[in-house]
Amino acid sequence: MKKNIIILLLTVIIIAQFSFMLYIKDKTNITSTSIGDENTIKSTNEEVETSENESLNTSLFNSYLMNNPIDNYFEPKLNSKIQAEVRDSLEQYEEVWEKEYNKVIEIVNKKCIYDDDKENLNQFKKSVANLIETATPVLEIEMLDNYNLEPDSPEKHSWGNSTYSYLQGIKGQIYRDASMLIIPYLDDEYEFPDMSEN
Repeated sequence: MKKNIIILLLTVIIIAQFSFMLYIKDKTNITSTSIGDENTIKSTNEEVETSENESLNTSLFNSYLMNNPIDNYFEPKLNSKIQAEVRDSLEQYEEVWEKEYNKVIEIVNKKCIYDDDKENLNQFKKSVANLIETATPVLEIEMLDNYNLEPDSPEKHSWGNSTYSYLQGIKGQIYRDASMLIIPYLDDEYEFPDMSEN
C-alpha cells in the first residue's frame, strides 16, 4: 500500500516536472545545433526578455503552493534577464535542494526503528533516484525536440550549457518536491538553511 502511494506521488511529481519543462522550452525557444557547431544549444536571445516571458518560475514556485526560503531566494535569480545567470542559478538550485533532500532523508532515517519503516524509506529514496534517472532522457529529448533523429545518431544527444542547466534545475525540482512531501511533518526536527549566507 505504501509503495503504491509513493509511486502515485512520484508520478504526480514527474507530470509536474514535464509540464514545467514544456513551459521552459516554450519560453526560451531552445533549439539544437549540429555536432559541427560545438555541441551547443542556443537560445534565440542570450538575454531572456521578461516582457515576452511570464516569470520562469511560475510553475516551479507555485507547484503544490509551496512557499519556502530556498525558492524565495532563487526566485529573483531565475528571473534574471541574463541567460548565463539563469543557468548558474538552476545548477545552484539543484545543489541546494539535493543537500536538503539528503538532510530530510537523514532525519527520517534516524527515526526508523523497524525494518518495515527502513524499507519504506529505502523504496522512497530509490523511487526518487529512479525518477531522476528515467525522467532525464525524456526531458532531454523533449527539450531538444529532435525526435526525428536516429537513436544512434551523435546529434540525437548533442546539447550544451542551456540544456544541461535546465536538466539540473529539473533534478533540483524533483529533490525539492520529494523533500517538501516530508518537511511539513518534521515540525522542529528540520530547519531550512539560512539563504542569506549564499
